[in-house]
Amino acid sequence: MAGSRARLLVLVSLLALAGCSGSGSKGNTDKDRPMPGLRVAEEALRAGTPQIALQVAQTLLARNPDYVPALLAQGDAQTMLTRLDEANTSYQKALKLEPNSIHGKISLGRIRLATAPAEAISLFEEVLQTEPRNVTVLNDLGIAYDLLGQHDEAQGIYRRIDAISPNMTAARVNLALSLAMSGRANEGVRMMEPLANAADANDKMRHNYAAVLALAGREDDAESILSRDLSPTEIREALATYRLQRQGAFKASTAAAEPAPPVEVKPVSVPAPVPPAAAVAEPMPEEQTTQAAPVATPIKAEGHQQTVELGVFQSEDAAVNKWNGLLKKLPDAMDGRQKRIVTGEADGKKVWRLWTGGFADVAAVRAFCATLHTVRATCHLAGG
Repeated sequence: MAGSRARLLVLVSLLALAGCSGSGSKGNTDKDRPMPGLRVAEEALRAGTPQIALQVAQTLLARNPDYVPALLAQGDAQTMLTRLDEANTSYQKALKLEPNSIHGKISLGRIRLATAPAEAISLFEEVLQTEPRNVTVLNDLGIAYDLLGQHDEAQGIYRRIDAISPNMTAARVNLALSLAMSGRANEGVRMMEPLANAADANDKMRHNYAAVLALAGREDDAESILSRDLSPTEIREALATYRLQRQGAFKASTAAAEPAPPVEVKPVSVPAPVPPAAAVAEPMPEEQTTQAAPVATPIKAEGHQQTVELGVFQSEDAAVNKWNGLLKKLPDAMDGRQKRIVTGEADGKKVWRLWTGGFADVAAVRAFCATLHTVRATCHLAGG
């Protein structure tokens, strides 16, 4: 069942290491002055109780719908609750009201990471124009480049982080994973080994190390580490996934070593990033293209009930056609998956949501979605 979802499985670790910025928007107008209750929402978010934060933010917005800090708090709570379409709307409205909001740009960028990494890059680079040494945003930027398969760019960013903040473990882990994905797994192993063997190393760190070991061809060592936490079936699937990833990385590195034919090089002008709020201007096509990405912070998964959404459609036939298209394009990734079509409403109209489930945890969801994104397919955790 692991199949070709292998290609970017290790990026689940990158996404989990993105971290939280805490950089918020600031203003000195009446609508931006702290309102009573905002601190409660912020404390609830820090305490990991997003439902309380959402209720407080919505109460504040009922009194002032344009209160940017409450919109941001609402978006943060919706993100933690995996209500990503709603979070996307909250952040877009906040940025429309306050286009220079650092908090808004970072948060919207993280939502866009997996489904639209190029858009995420634009948002992160806007932030870095103001805060060039913001290592958290630089880390997010490296993740976006890795998601695009531009590993050299990502590795340059992770090394830049290390020069600014040598003790930032997340960037070192991401660099090791990126090296492994680009066919330099032995370098990744040397980088990961001391981190994974440290006294304070957690399960996620050990799993990252196992991924790099497997990508280096050391499957027995990887299996020994994974056996502490995963079932034999999960281990077999993980190793099969890494094996396919390793084969892909080897092919990529071999192709890179061959001399390329001469090409004419022309300067390319890069247009200015489109403000995020402008994304709502286009009408919804048959398949929505504004689906939000999986959140970039760790999520605690319960049991084997994770479900992903593969698109929102204006007819049941369109949803079925999308499913059949994915079966043809990615037979290995879709092997064993069951189609589920759920009706709902969007913008006052009936829609059909295409779901599939049975994922062991959020990491498995992200691995699956990473493969679908290689063919520009919509995929993210279904909100609940």
